Amino acid sequence: MATTDTQQTAQFAAEAAVSAAEAKQYLIEVQQGYQDISATAQEAINAATAAEAAKSAAETAEQNSSTSAAASSESATAAAGSAAQAEEYKNDASEYALNKFTFYKTPSDPDGTIAGLAATTNGQSFRVAEGPEATAAFKTYENQDGVAVLRASQPGTAAVTGTIRVFPTTTAAQADADAGNILNGGKCFALNSSDNIIADEYANTSGTLTATGRRIASRKSVVIGCVDAWVNNNLYPFDSLSSPNENSVSMNVAAVSTIAYREAYSALLSTVAAGDIITVRYKYNGTGGAPTIGLKTALNGTFVSNQPTLTSSNDWQEVQLTATAATATLLAIGVNTRLATTVQLSIIAYASKKNAITTAILNSLDSISSLNGKVRIGSVDSWVNNNGYPFSVFSQVNNNRVNYVNSTGVYSEMYANINVPSGGSLTFSYSLDATAGRLFARLANGSAWTGDEVQLAGGGARQTITLVAAADTKQLKLYSKAEISAGSFFAEVNYGQKNALTEQIDSLYSAVASANAVLAILSQSSTFDSFVKSSPYTYTLSDAGVAYKQAISTVDNISGLNTVKMMYKISSSNAALKIQSRNGSNWGANERTLVADGDYHEIDLPIATGQVFSGWGVYSSAKAGGYSADVTMIPISANGVFFTPATAILYGLMAASASLDSRVTALENGQATDQNTDVIFPAYFYAVDGRPLRFYGANMVSGTRPWHNNTDIVLSSHGYEGKSVLLKDVVPDAMIMPSEINGPTLNINARADGSGNVFRKKAAFTKLAATQTGNVKVATIMDSLGERCVPWLYFALNATGAIYAGAGSRKTRGMTDDGEYTLPNTPVDGIPFDGRGGWTTFDYIGKTQKTNFSQPFLRDAVAADFAAYPQYCYDKAYSGQSYADNPNLAGYHIFDVTAWMAASGVSASDKLVVVIQLGYNDLYYSYTPQQTVDAQEFMIAKFREKIANSRFVISHQAFGWSGVSAPQNWPDFAKWITQKIRKFDNRLSEKIIVAPAWAQLSYKYGMNETITATSDTGVQTVSLPDDVHPGELGGAQWGDALVAPVLAAWNW
Repeated sequence: MATTDTQQTAQFAAEAAVSAAEAKQYLIEVQQGYQDISATAQEAINAATAAEAAKSAAETAEQNSSTSAAASSESATAAAGSAAQAEEYKNDASEYALNKFTFYKTPSDPDGTIAGLAATTNGQSFRVAEGPEATAAFKTYENQDGVAVLRASQPGTAAVTGTIRVFPTTTAAQADADAGNILNGGKCFALNSSDNIIADEYANTSGTLTATGRRIASRKSVVIGCVDAWVNNNLYPFDSLSSPNENSVSMNVAAVSTIAYREAYSALLSTVAAGDIITVRYKYNGTGGAPTIGLKTALNGTFVSNQPTLTSSNDWQEVQLTATAATATLLAIGVNTRLATTVQLSIIAYASKKNAITTAILNSLDSISSLNGKVRIGSVDSWVNNNGYPFSVFSQVNNNRVNYVNSTGVYSEMYANINVPSGGSLTFSYSLDATAGRLFARLANGSAWTGDEVQLAGGGARQTITLVAAADTKQLKLYSKAEISAGSFFAEVNYGQKNALTEQIDSLYSAVASANAVLAILSQSSTFDSFVKSSPYTYTLSDAGVAYKQAISTVDNISGLNTVKMMYKISSSNAALKIQSRNGSNWGANERTLVADGDYHEIDLPIATGQVFSGWGVYSSAKAGGYSADVTMIPISANGVFFTPATAILYGLMAASASLDSRVTALENGQATDQNTDVIFPAYFYAVDGRPLRFYGANMVSGTRPWHNNTDIVLSSHGYEGKSVLLKDVVPDAMIMPSEINGPTLNINARADGSGNVFRKKAAFTKLAATQTGNVKVATIMDSLGERCVPWLYFALNATGAIYAGAGSRKTRGMTDDGEYTLPNTPVDGIPFDGRGGWTTFDYIGKTQKTNFSQPFLRDAVAADFAAYPQYCYDKAYSGQSYADNPNLAGYHIFDVTAWMAASGVSASDKLVVVIQLGYNDLYYSYTPQQTVDAQEFMIAKFREKIANSRFVISHQAFGWSGVSAPQNWPDFAKWITQKIRKFDNRLSEKIIVAPAWAQLSYKYGMNETITATSDTGVQTVSLPDDVHPGELGGAQWGDALVAPVLAAWNW
């Protein structure tokens, strides 16, 4: 051993001895309490550690020596002894410190800190034993200025035995129980290897672990479907994404200049093998680009399935995704578009193996779908306002009724989702009440049309059309073109098999149509502030509450009754309406109070002996604050006998199906109250002696034109005192001289409905003298027919010897609106009149605006107008709203003839015949016949306000043979004539005459036909592309038809 190594060994031994001595000194200090025992004990530990290090160094030095020396050996032995002694002193110091400064909880010292603080000084530590049941064995505190501050906690046995732990296997759990770490009655969990269960619970029962049956379920077992939360793909992100759970997600993206792909995804909770099918059940609504869905390998991976496009619907739909590889990890929804896009999606994606929750949810959805299919009317139950081209107001009242407004005059669209294959068809039954503009229907598949456009007929009557799909079809679209429009419709869309309810409803409609519906109402009058009818039996009324108001419905007198049953429904929050029957022009003294709760009720009206039942009245006394009410009032039976078979069906359906209350609204709105075929001719007829009369039978009945069913229409009149009898068939037409009508009446007899029924109308006949004298001042308020027809009235009237003095703000320019040519022998500068091509009644009274001609009939409305005619004070900005609709607009105007009089040279004292022939454009723009005649009644009242000696001739045009123009058929066209007769006939005492121009104008030769070909022999082939505008012959026939009524009105 080298000398230096020996010396080094001795040095290390000396250091070990010193450290041992220090450890002993620290032990003494601990025992005597000289300083913080925790610090002193630690110093003893440090000294022992130093002694141990010196011992190790001495041993190492000894090993490194090349020779053996006793001194070195002794030094090493001494160092080892010193280290051992230091370790002993360390252990004694630590044990003494712990024992001396360990305290226990007592009733007077519940947490043990009182004794600990008393035995220590500031900065010293102590510990408190927590007891055998505590999860911590000891808690160590520091005395900080007399406050015990918790510094550490040492786990105890209860930390093991008092907790529920999870073991990898039941074997491991049982071993821990055997070791005493799971007490008797204690519980634990053992992991489960299945996908749906994380772990099973076990209880220690007398040393044996027994399963309790309770389990910890995995997320896969509680989600609905097989995907996780939805995430925005940050590589192709949507602008925003919201997903409250794995079954609902909404995405939005703004429009961009170029097509861009956006994507959201959700992780599959189960692995997918090649050939596996993931079924996606979904409900999607949105705008812009249509989303696709598919299985994907990764965030920036590839699709490994088909990618079907989702279609919009409020019903649940399904698509299936077939995996082409076993690498699918995500379900991705993508949109590839530049359009502003919104996606709102409810989704359940599931594999063949479903958890219990998913199975229950899907079964529930299937049950709901089946139930909805049984109780809805038709094949669809939801209409969607297209957010890309929205109606400004869109309200789906129930499954089948929609209220809409297009106040901006731009193209607007709504749709119902359907599924009709190419070549298939659907039936669309509807009743449309259009208060403005027109509504069209067309089949579509997204942005592509798949069928022909059809304009829907207004008027509130039920219509049925068939639409054929030229390609696979996904939507039935209803739309308004670039014009202001508004209204309400009830729609029943059918494709495929009808459910039982739809069959019942359709049967009821058929019964109603074939059985004259309900007891026919002859007339209705109202003093309510507003009274708007959807049908004769349904109406909306309002009352400002300042005076008594009533609405009276009149029927043919029925005698011998003792009871009449009425069924009614009134929806109002504060109406106080009552009802009585009518006994001729008197009340029936059987007042009953009506319930206004929105439900159907029936009420019996007792009829006293000697009374007749001639109708009923609904009325109200002045009620502070006023009210409005939706009223349905239907006569059901008399003396217990239903008025018609249809009434019986209707009563049974309404009474037995209170839950279907909202679904029978269409039945109320679509009642057919007229005969299947009706004679349309006024009650008074005039002719100028010597001027031939020509009648066209097809224009004298409201049903299908007679040539379709080989029926006849005959004019008859029998004279007195041996005068000859008239009996002449007017199918297709007949010419009659006024002198042939020898009796006081002209009878129109019609066998025109194929049933054998005969319908007859008697018209009181007046023959005017052949020669007339004087100036006859005539104003003509018309549409484009004015330009074509007024010159012929000018000729016809002048031919009698009288002088036609036209009054109007315009002058005729020839036979067309463009002044194509001028008829011979008319004034060089034209004939004063007011004909405006394309104008409706409502353009004249200011609801809507056309700018192709001047408008001299409006002035600013004032307070008196708001009180008298709130429904006809229209927005000056032409929104279509009236003061009654919205009393808060900036300004209103009203129809007034003051400015027109100044422009036309008419004074207030003049005698004036006003011819009003408006209505076809009203039909074209989907106003109802009732709306038109009510507005024309208002025009008459406003003329009389300023020209007291005015008198009126109300007329209507004919309709051509081709049926290419709206409404494509004569029966729907004839409804407007029928309504004018209802409104204005039998009012001679008010100086109003109805002129039957329609009956005297040829539907074949009076129209403006077009030559389509000429043969080599000069024979022309003609077509009729326009059923509305007459040619020269038709214009001349119109003049012949109007001359006698105008002269009769003038001569009053």
